[in-house]
Amino acid sequence: MRHENTEYCDCDNCVAKSNWESIEASPTSNETVRIVSYDTMPCPPPAPSGRWPILESIGILGALDEVEAVAASNADKHGRKWITKTISHHDAKAIKHLGTVQCGEPFDHETGKRGRAHAALRLLMALGLELLGAKR
Repeated sequence: MRHENTEYCDCDNCVAKSNWESIEASPTSNETVRIVSYDTMPCPPPAPSGRWPILESIGILGALDEVEAVAASNADKHGRKWITKTISHHDAKAIKHLGTVQCGEPFDHETGKRGRAHAALRLLMALGLELLGAKR
């Protein structure tokens, strides 16, 4: 079937509506977060053309925007200094951020940005060091 890029497209790229449910959750803050599933999201465009076509096709580029926002807010603090730290250091910081999220605080107290975005940035720093051949 041809992709129609509508809210309830039945193409092979979209997940059947009956397989998913929408759930509402209440985090620790006053806002209500709506956890959406594929049945309530518009289906992805058929042929992504950006730098990361797979990430674009599964709708995850917004998460990378969050990581970019964290990097921008910490540019003065980290800058290029992240490269002088060890892989283990960045892993430990990522785990710390995730632990805070798991304890019910989804936002970093210093920056106001999402803790998972902080953790993701630290993991990207660790991966960057690994790709450069750094030791743990």
